[in-house]
Amino acid sequence: MNIYTEEYHGYFTLELGYYQGNGFDSTELRDLRFALLLLYAEQGEFVLEGRKILFDGQMLLCMNEQESLYVSENVQVKGILFHPSVINGAFDFDNIRTQSESFDITQQQDHYFLMAFMRREKENDAILFPSLDAIERIAFLMECFQEQITKQDNNHWACKSRSFLIESLSICSTLTEEKTITCENEQDAQEKEMQRIVAYLKSNVSKKITIAELTKEFQMNRTDLSKRFLEYTGETVMEYMTRIRIEFAATMLRDTKIPLIDIMERVGFRDYSYFSNTFKKKKGISPQAYRKKYCWM
Repeated sequence: MNIYTEEYHGYFTLELGYYQGNGFDSTELRDLRFALLLLYAEQGEFVLEGRKILFDGQMLLCMNEQESLYVSENVQVKGILFHPSVINGAFDFDNIRTQSESFDITQQQDHYFLMAFMRREKENDAILFPSLDAIERIAFLMECFQEQITKQDNNHWACKSRSFLIESLSICSTLTEEKTITCENEQDAQEKEMQRIVAYLKSNVSKKITIAELTKEFQMNRTDLSKRFLEYTGETVMEYMTRIRIEFAATMLRDTKIPLIDIMERVGFRDYSYFSNTFKKKKGISPQAYRKKYCWM
């Protein structure tokens, strides 16, 4: 195992770590953790809960602490290992499954990020097959996470590492929702296509996205895409993109101490006045006031 140390100048520890290596064996984990793993192989195999699974290319696994996993040595693995309390200090392995009635609104919102590790309606629900765009984004976020947790060279390394994890989990939760849609008819197929667009938007939250780019990416004409997206979400593409940017900004405000300028840039805004005004329009209060009211750290 190749798990980096989790201490910051002796002041505190975070129950998370980074893994990179050939193969993976969940029995070697020292502590109970969730594991978000990216697997790469031309031809590889892994054993999940006693079931051997063959694959080629890239795939994503969202393992909880109760599941067993063995990945063969010819498979390259990158991953983040974490305790649920890293997402919210109130979480433990019991209450995240019972969704304790004591959860406040922010804890209920943060609970969403753990969906991919707990929804187990079918035997392979831990396995996700993201688009190349989502794979690239999660791989990039993992690299950013690795840099922060390895260097630990500034006062915000812990918050930044958690923010990269949370963004990755947001994408995974969307992919989990997409996976539950079965294409038994044309309506299901259209719903799954819209969910793919939603996942694409969440995978590119920091970028400027245009309708023209979406029509090219999903091979749909502008009119059909706009109409179907509005019917599916109740919002235009741009309205939806603005909302998810503000929602992700709100998540980082309540779950981290990252500077406001850094948060603004992470969610695709370049002008602070515009970001602050948009945030206040959507949330009713300024970013500073939101952090003061809801931050649990």
